[in-house]
Amino acid sequence: MDERDQVTWVVLELSHHGERAAEEGILEDILRDHADLDHDHPIFIPYLTYTYREKKTLLSVMEGYAFVASGFDNASRSHFLRSPYIKKILTRGSNLYAPCETVSQASVDSLQSRLRELVAVEIQEGMGVRIVDGPLSGIKGNVVGVSGTNATLLVEMRSIRAIQYLPCFLLRPLSDEDE
Repeated sequence: MDERDQVTWVVLELSHHGERAAEEGILEDILRDHADLDHDHPIFIPYLTYTYREKKTLLSVMEGYAFVASGFDNASRSHFLRSPYIKKILTRGSNLYAPCETVSQASVDSLQSRLRELVAVEIQEGMGVRIVDGPLSGIKGNVVGVSGTNATLLVEMRSIRAIQYLPCFLLRPLSDEDE
């Protein structure tokens, strides 16, 4: 694929309210509603928060920013600019209609990879987790062992109990509320 065909990402600088919403894990839904974006329009919030055994953990690879795939219309741009969650959209100039500053898919992939690495370190035996990527995405299980960068996961469904051996970066801790 030609690099020019890849998605580029618009950089949003978050306000204080935006940072709080990112830390609470609700910013993506707020942005989607505010800008009237489709449910499948890519948004990346470089934060992850979970509560495990009553201890709240916040992981972030870039505080104060969020990324929205380019390709949204001017009405959405105006909604972002009027949102109490967004301080500004990074642009190439100070004009209100200046072109948006964008970053490459590779840059966002790198941030996502760093966030997965931070999460992988948090995975521990006895933890409830959700698989977030691959063919088992969405399935919950319990970690029965961790060896290096991989976890052994007990997955129990209505008619099956199975052990899965997966890289830790595919897992997200379940918050106490999710279990």
